[in-house]
Amino acid sequence: MPGVKEIKNRIKSVADTQKITNAMYLVASAKLTSAKADFASFSPYSAEVFRLIHEALTGIDPQDCPYLQNNKQAPAAFLIIGSDKGLAGDYNKQIIRTAINVYNDNPESELFVTGERIKTGLRNAGIGFRTDFDFSLKKPDDESADYLKDYFDRLFSDNKISSLTAIYSDFGGGFTHKVTHKDILPIIPFKGNSEYGAECEFLPDKETIAETLIPIYLKTIFRGIILHAFCSEQNARMLAMKNANDNAKDLLNSLTLEYNHTRQNAITREITEISGERKQS
Repeated sequence: MPGVKEIKNRIKSVADTQKITNAMYLVASAKLTSAKADFASFSPYSAEVFRLIHEALTGIDPQDCPYLQNNKQAPAAFLIIGSDKGLAGDYNKQIIRTAINVYNDNPESELFVTGERIKTGLRNAGIGFRTDFDFSLKKPDDESADYLKDYFDRLFSDNKISSLTAIYSDFGGGFTHKVTHKDILPIIPFKGNSEYGAECEFLPDKETIAETLIPIYLKTIFRGIILHAFCSEQNARMLAMKNANDNAKDLLNSLTLEYNHTRQNAITREITEISGERKQS
């Protein structure tokens, strides 16, 4: 049975750990609050961009727009978005499992991975990925979206990849996160008008407007994806740190009770020994 000193040292160790997890919870909470505010202001803009691009592309012959064509000769590409850091529950594990399944179903595909945790998981599974792709999601800003748009637009335009699908954790705003797939290239126009409202009139013509809108659309879709991924990561980390804080609190209560009992027993034993020595004298 541990003594008073050992229990006291363990209480201090748990309390110090709790300070760290509580600080990480506050940091993740602040980042999530900021990202959700960006999400709220970004959503109406992205919805309008999606409406316009689908209206512009509907009815256009795929032969007249390379972004509507799938080059069957090139490999399919998957953009896998995870985090560099751990301590986020099963956030990265879910993405790794999904990436492994995707690769097993598409062994000839090209994997573009962001997040050191995801890269490590794929290496451990013996799965290769593009090492010339250098992107780390520090924050979901315009610069990150521009980088992804330019990088994959160039590969698709040069027929280096036939399609692009993003794999990331979708942020539903609740206490769960779900890994999802989103097809980015080639662009598949929405069939019909029920989702995007009434048809627009495009001047001078749809082809010209579509050519102007496509780069804006690609940047918008990448911005939305990394916003989802970032919010989901921070939410997962916040929940993981909350659970860690709750567990630490329960452990501290248990250790404090054990400490008090052990200390009381030690005091009682000392009093008994002192009383016994007096009786003998």
